[in-house]
Amino acid sequence: MKAEPAAKTELSPTSGLNARVRELVAQGRDISVLTAGEPPGPPPEHVREAAARAARAPDGHGYGPPAGLPELREWVAAAGAADGDRVGAENVVVTGGAKAALFATFLALLAPGDGVLVPTPAWPTYGHSVRLAGGRTVTVPTTAATGHQPTEELLERQHDDGIRLLVLCVPSNPTGAVLAPRRLREIGAWCARRGVTVVLDQVYGRLSWVEETEPAAQVLRSAGAETIVVDGVSKTYAMTGWRIGWLVAAPPVAAAVTAVVSHIANHPNRVAQVAALAALRGDQEPVAELRRHLLANRERLGRAFAAVPDLVDHHEPEGTFYAFPSLAPLLRRRPDLPDAGAVARELLDEAGVAVVPGGSFGAPDHVRLSFVEPADAFERALHRMIGHFRH
Repeated sequence: MKAEPAAKTELSPTSGLNARVRELVAQGRDISVLTAGEPPGPPPEHVREAAARAARAPDGHGYGPPAGLPELREWVAAAGAADGDRVGAENVVVTGGAKAALFATFLALLAPGDGVLVPTPAWPTYGHSVRLAGGRTVTVPTTAATGHQPTEELLERQHDDGIRLLVLCVPSNPTGAVLAPRRLREIGAWCARRGVTVVLDQVYGRLSWVEETEPAAQVLRSAGAETIVVDGVSKTYAMTGWRIGWLVAAPPVAAAVTAVVSHIANHPNRVAQVAALAALRGDQEPVAELRRHLLANRERLGRAFAAVPDLVDHHEPEGTFYAFPSLAPLLRRRPDLPDAGAVARELLDEAGVAVVPGGSFGAPDHVRLSFVEPADAFERALHRMIGHFRH
């Protein structure tokens, strides 16, 4: 019998949209692309130089440890210790990107039918990865009125005896919301009582605009919650294509994830690991420069949306490089448009602006737009967008 593909999941919505954008650009269309989940420009020069040296090294071509290069694991552990965590290299597993760390964690920890709480709006990959690992996603809807923050009450309402994990993204993709320490403590205490492990996605952690008094992982753990931290170099150091992430967890969890990784890819790319270590150890001015750029663009975005409050409901993001405005006011004026996905299609076709519809994140009245573009290009995109809304 011929093998047929099982309908277990579907293409990432941003991947599909970016493919459509590339088609239009190839046809000669001038498109302002606000879908990007990556900073502009190449990684810092010292990172690229470290990669070149690693590629030329005579002893760098063979297999490496499944959990990652010891030097990189030790650096991640030392950074965690500096933040107040009691961790060593045995707590760290390096993976082929933060997405791989999440998937390997779900594969290692979930039995068939185990539940994972995912506050929404949320990055779609969480749900798809849970299902591919044999678990079930239990969404926890939040609203803009509460800053898109999950609460103990909301988690309790969705809890059942089969729940094993809770996924938190701080700062949040797509909303840009940052969970306040008080809320984190409440959630951590609830997880401790319920025996639920927190998977804390902190890949945007260095791109928070809220002054941090205590690291999120430390707050959760001090409240008694077992916490697995997922992070990486993609977003902070413009290294999305280098695919290096990691997780920090209790040694038994780290060992289980290492076993999974050893059967999937054996270990992450060695050259990219060396480059990641150079990024983490090296000059951090490029990160500071990226933050300044994002803050300036965030101000531009706020001014643009403030000019059309009757069409767009905008809450200023507290972190990441995404905004997640609600187009509900516009939709009420345009009954011919069923949801923000229709607005996004119209923006692309008529105004030449690409944004990500919010339906795939669990919020059909919203769109996600990235503000990483160079200032001039971003201003042009905003002018096109606001002009289309007013039209």
